[in-house]
Amino acid sequence: TFFELTTSLALESFRDHRCDVSVLEGGLGGRLDATNAITPAVSVITRIARDHEALLGDSMPKIAAEKAGIIRHGVPVIVGSPGAAVQRVILAQARRLRAPVRLVGRDFRALPGRGGRVAFEVGGTRIAGVELGLAGEYQRDNAAIAVAALCALSARGLRVPVAAVRDGLTQVRWPARLEHHAATSSMPALLFDAAHNPDGCAALARHLQSEQARPRVLVFGAMADKDYPQMLALLAPHVEHVVYVQPQLPRAASPQQLQACLPGRAARHAGDALRRAKTAAGSAGLVICAGSIFVVSELRARALQL
Repeated sequence: TFFELTTSLALESFRDHRCDVSVLEGGLGGRLDATNAITPAVSVITRIARDHEALLGDSMPKIAAEKAGIIRHGVPVIVGSPGAAVQRVILAQARRLRAPVRLVGRDFRALPGRGGRVAFEVGGTRIAGVELGLAGEYQRDNAAIAVAALCALSARGLRVPVAAVRDGLTQVRWPARLEHHAATSSMPALLFDAAHNPDGCAALARHLQSEQARPRVLVFGAMADKDYPQMLALLAPHVEHVVYVQPQLPRAASPQQLQACLPGRAARHAGDALRRAKTAAGSAGLVICAGSIFVVSELRARALQL
C-alpha cells in the first residue's frame, strides 16, 4: 500500500543518513499501522481520544487495544494516557509481554512552577524550572512523556544530557499547534491549530478563553468522517464569525454540511477564506484556522506568503 511503501522509504532514508534515533509515529491506531513493522528501543502511547472509530472501535478501551498493539516483548513502554479504562487495557497487554511500564501520574509527571515554568519528575530524576517552547497546558503532559521516553532510552544506553533536554523543551517549535502570528500591515493576528477531532477542539477552546483579541474569526474545514458537529459546538462560544472552506479531497465535508451545524460564510478556496476572515477580523481581531490538518496546511501556506 501507499503507507507501507512510504514507511519503507522513510526507514531506508533514516538508515542511509545514519540517524542515531528515529521517532516513528503510528499513523492510524498502532496494531496494524505500517510503522509497527519495526521493533523499537522504547514504545510510547500518548493521550488517546476518539477518532477513526470506524476502523479503531467505538469505545475508548477498543481504541486503547489498537494503540497497545505497538508494545513489544520486554521493550519499555511509556504510557501517557489518563483514564482507568484505557490504562487497564494497556497495562494488561504490557503484563502479557513483560514490558516494563512507566505510567503518567504514577511514575512520571509534569508540575507547574513559578512564572509559567514547569518541573518534570521521572522516577528519581527531577528537571525543574523549564520554560516550554509550545503553548497550551496540554503540552506539559506531552513534554513529560518525552522526558520519560528519554529517561527510558538512557537506561538502554542512549544518554541525553539534562542540559540538552532543557534546550530541546525550550526551543521546540511545532507548526500549526497553537501557532500564533502577530498582526502585520496586511493581515490581522493569526492562530493556526490543527485541531481535527473533538479532543483537539476542546484543547483549542480552552486556549481561546485566554485570548483577548476581538473579534475572533474561525476559518474551518473538516473531513466528512469526523465528528464536526461536536467540534463546531466546542469552538462556537469562543468566536464571533465563521468562514468555511473545503479542501480538494473526496473525504472533505462540504460548506453546506458544516453550515447545517453552525451558520457561517462559505469560501471558494483558501485565499478567498483568508480575505473574508481578514475583513471580518479587522486590524484588532484574531483569525483562527482549525478543523483539519489539510485545511490548516493550505491556509497557513497562503497566509504566510502574504
